[in-house]
Amino acid sequence: LRDRSARAATKPEVFLACLGARRDFGPREQFTSNVLLVAGLGFPESEGGTTEEIVAQAVASGAPMVILCSSAKVYAAQAVELAEALKAAGIATVYIAGRKAETGDPDAAAIDGEIFDGMDVVGFLSTTLDRLGVEK
Repeated sequence: LRDRSARAATKPEVFLACLGARRDFGPREQFTSNVLLVAGLGFPESEGGTTEEIVAQAVASGAPMVILCSSAKVYAAQAVELAEALKAAGIATVYIAGRKAETGDPDAAAIDGEIFDGMDVVGFLSTTLDRLGVEK
């Protein structure tokens, strides 16, 4: 996975949309960034902000994939709205660090997947590299 990323013309990146305060997103931001580092992926990120601010930062990063990082309380208030806004702004893929059920809408169509303890990390990273257009 790292070799695949290293061969890319530009470092592949996934944007981390960190919602709320550091106490809300810190643990999941750390977990998610460590997962991404396994494959040598970059991860520009936001720290808190409104839906509009986060969408603007995600779009400006140029990353086609965003992972939401926060607590269940913040997800319930902001995750689905933000995911829908990200999709409307042209972000192809939106994941959540944790479980979709934490949003209050486990069937939210704008959230494409989950990152969680016990997941298939290699499968996730391989699929992510595919989504980012990184050659095998």
